[in-house]
Amino acid sequence: MHDALHIEVGSPEGEEVNRITPMSLPEIIREGNWVLDLQSGAFLRGGRTERLQPGVLRLLAHLVRNEGRTVDKEELVDAVWDGRAVSDAALYSRVSTLRRALGEQRGEASCIEWEYGRGVRFQRQGV
Repeated sequence: MHDALHIEVGSPEGEEVNRITPMSLPEIIREGNWVLDLQSGAFLRGGRTERLQPGVLRLLAHLVRNEGRTVDKEELVDAVWDGRAVSDAALYSRVSTLRRALGEQRGEASCIEWEYGRGVRFQRQGV
């Protein structure tokens, strides 16, 4: 569990506390003109179902589940490539493919950001 996503809701009088963790994130994520159903893996853009390559879908799902947190290369390799050795170029290519699938254009604000030397972070624009 990542403390950055941990929120407690309850009263200071010691009543029961509800915990919201990454495991309890909504199953449907909406951002701009696209929707991702984490449970089924369905991806819609502009109201139309689009098929993402399995690795691109795994990348998007992992970044969404870790929203707001920078995910390093090692973690991405484990989550997307099942720990197989991959080059930086393969990682960059997969992120680039994902950005195109999301309809992002160069020079526009992006929900996927590179943090040089650290990794990749997903952050919805309206949040």
